[in-house]
Amino acid sequence: MPRYRLVVTLTADTREPEDRIVNTFYLNDGLVGSDPQGICNDVLAMWQATWYTNLAGRELRVTAYNVGPPPQYPVAEAVVNDGAAAIASTLNREVAVCLSYYSELNRPRQRGRMYLTLLGSGVAVTGARIVVATRDKALTLAQGIADIGGIDVSWQVWSPTDNQGRDVTNAWVDDAWDVQRRRGLRASTRSELATGA
Repeated sequence: MPRYRLVVTLTADTREPEDRIVNTFYLNDGLVGSDPQGICNDVLAMWQATWYTNLAGRELRVTAYNVGPPPQYPVAEAVVNDGAAAIASTLNREVAVCLSYYSELNRPRQRGRMYLTLLGSGVAVTGARIVVATRDKALTLAQGIADIGGIDVSWQVWSPTDNQGRDVTNAWVDDAWDVQRRRGLRASTRSELATGA
């Protein structure tokens, strides 16, 4: 019964790996005859249908890895707009919607989160709070992840400390924007002022 780490990668601004926006989650496939390629294809289609509904030519890639001791190599991959030129961000890359989830109890080693970028999502910052439609869109993504592969595949919180996966039972999105500073671009120029002091 393989367990997979799914890595969803969106190319933005440049094709450099450090400029890509990444989300990771885990699926446990209860079937002996697992189909990681089918899972990647389904995850790619689901992300496009629920969150990344406005890719505008950006490359979106889903890669599956077996969970286990390193080294871990990809076992399957699905991509749309493969090799497409990078598109400059029109939104702040650092602003995100936080999709939180947990297994049975909201406590360490049983919870996780994904910071969903606004790039390619069709979502815009329309005020100080995240509107209901955007929160619902993120929860639709969560339901999509939970539904991948049918009853034989389960979305899990993986704890490396416990070396254990636990099935996700709850997910939520609050109305506060989150900031992911590591997603920002490095400064390329600066303006200076000599104050004459």
